[in-house]
Amino acid sequence: MKAKYLFIIILMIFTTRSKADGIKIGQKVPNILIEQIIHFQHRSAKLSDFRGKFLLLDFWFTSCGSCIEEMPKLQALQQKFPDKFKVLMVTYQNKEKVEKFFRESKTVNGITLTSVVADSILNLLFPHVTDPHEVWIDDKGIVQAITETQSVTEENLLKFINHQALDLPLKVDAPDKAALRTYKPVILYNYDKYKSGMLYYSYLGEGRDDVAGLQGTDELDSSHKRIRSTNCSMVDLYKLAYGKIEGFPNSRVFCLFGDTAKYHPFNIEHDKNYLFCYDIVLKDTSKTRIYSCMLDDLNRYFGIKSSLVKRPISCLVIKKVSLDDKLKSKGGKADDIRIGNKYQFYNMTFTTIIQNYVDLLPMSPSLQKPILDETGYTGTVDVNFDLSDFAALKKSLALYGLDLVEGERQIDIIVLKDK
Repeated sequence: MKAKYLFIIILMIFTTRSKADGIKIGQKVPNILIEQIIHFQHRSAKLSDFRGKFLLLDFWFTSCGSCIEEMPKLQALQQKFPDKFKVLMVTYQNKEKVEKFFRESKTVNGITLTSVVADSILNLLFPHVTDPHEVWIDDKGIVQAITETQSVTEENLLKFINHQALDLPLKVDAPDKAALRTYKPVILYNYDKYKSGMLYYSYLGEGRDDVAGLQGTDELDSSHKRIRSTNCSMVDLYKLAYGKIEGFPNSRVFCLFGDTAKYHPFNIEHDKNYLFCYDIVLKDTSKTRIYSCMLDDLNRYFGIKSSLVKRPISCLVIKKVSLDDKLKSKGGKADDIRIGNKYQFYNMTFTTIIQNYVDLLPMSPSLQKPILDETGYTGTVDVNFDLSDFAALKKSLALYGLDLVEGERQIDIIVLKDK
C-alpha cells in the first residue's frame, strides 16, 4: 500500500512539473499507469508493458478526420513489424464513446489498434493543440521524435527500429491552446507579430458607435494595400468600390434590385441600422485588383450584380446665360450655411458646390436627377441657393446670370440590380 501511494506522489510531482513544458525529445518517459485501454489483453496497463518494442503514441479523437484516415496505414505498419513496433493510440474521450465509434463507423471497419481511452496523463506529459500528434518512443523508453502524422512512413519506421538517427521535423503547435479553440477570428491573435504575413483579409459588418464615419484608401505598410469604410450606406460602399468617392452624387446610382427596403441603400437619414463598416487588406497587389476584390465581397453579400456604365441620362444642367460676372467671391474663409432649404456658400468653386453639396443633399423629387455644371466658371464664388424644388433653384440661379434646364447627357452611372 505504501509503495502504491509513493508511486502516485511521484507521478503527481512529475506531471505537475511537466504540464507546462512536457517531455522533450531525448527524455525518458515515466512508467505511468494507464487505467483504461481497449483492444488489449488487459483492461489497464503500464508503459513498461510495452518496453522492448518501439512505441508510437498516436493522439486522436473520434471526429478527427485526419486521425481516422491514418489508421489503416498505422495498422499496416504495425502488422509488418509485429515483434518490434507497437502503435498505442491515445484519446481523451471515454470508453463508451470510443467503443461505439469502432462498432458503428464503417470507416474504421477492421481497425484493431490498441487505444488508451479517457486519458488524463499522457496529454499532460505530451501537451499539444492539434491531432493527430505522434510521439516516437524507442525500446528503452526514450522519446526520439515528436511529429506530424505525415512523418510516419515505412522508411522512417525502419530507421526508428534499427536505432538510426531520426531527423524528422518537430511538430509545432499554436502556443495558445485557447486561441485555437475560441470563436475569435484568427487575425485577432498576435496581430502585430503576424500582420506582415497577412495575404488577404476582408471584413463587412454593421455600423458601430465607437468609430466615426469615413472612407478612403491607404497602406498598412509597403507591401499591403487597404480600403476601409466605416458607418457608410450601401451605396457609399459601392461608390468607393468603383473609385467614385468624390464628385459622384447619389443621383448617379440606380438601384434596380427588388428588396431595397432591406438595406435602405441611400440611407440619407444615416439610420444606424442601415450603416455598414468594411475593411479589406491585400498583400503585393495592384489598385485595380483590391477594388475588384471589394466589389466581389459586396456583390456576394448583398446578392447584387453591379456595374459602372456610361449611358444617356436625363440631367439638370446649370448654364451661364449672362456675360456679367455675378459669381466672383469676395474672398475669406470657405464656408457653407444652411437655413431650412436655403444654403449660402462662400469662397468655393462652383464645381465643388454642385458636386459635393447640391447634388448630395436630400431634395424634392423635382431635383432628384444628376445636376451638372456647364457654366465653365473656374473661380471661387459666393452664392445663395434655394433647394426647395426645381422652380426655387432656377429662380435663385437667375440672380447670378445662370439658368437650370433639363437635358440628356452621356455620363457614368452605377447600376445595382438583382443577379
